[in-house]
Amino acid sequence: MIMPAFRTPADGAGRRSEVLPRGPDRQRRAAARGHHRHSPDLLRVEPKAVQFVRDFFTSGKPVGAICHGPWLLIEAGVIKGCRATSYHSIKTDMKNAGAKWVDEQVVVDNGLITSRKPDDLKAFSQKLIEEFAEGRHHQRMVA
Repeated sequence: MIMPAFRTPADGAGRRSEVLPRGPDRQRRAAARGHHRHSPDLLRVEPKAVQFVRDFFTSGKPVGAICHGPWLLIEAGVIKGCRATSYHSIKTDMKNAGAKWVDEQVVVDNGLITSRKPDDLKAFSQKLIEEFAEGRHHQRMVA
């Protein structure tokens, strides 16, 4: 799942509660597709979620995605030209979107942290912490 650092402006714009559906509709949609594995698949069809990721990415703040999470990065148009990894089943999607896909436990490219699968979570988490400590990456742009 995509894991941006959810710091929002004082006015609360971009809160997760504004991006994700609430209540029974959210539960039905998640259950219909298998909540954990396909959450990024649900999010990538939500315009507010896509815009949230795009805005977060262009702000230079660290963004992390593991497993199928990069699907949302693809939809947001931010993966082109980035060195990244993902779950093997979306490798072709990543390449078609212009990512420089590699099969590595965790990949960091200018504040974008990607990882392949839950087994890689320890290494992924360590890199997230390092990148959060490093701060903004101002040279990042959407393709």
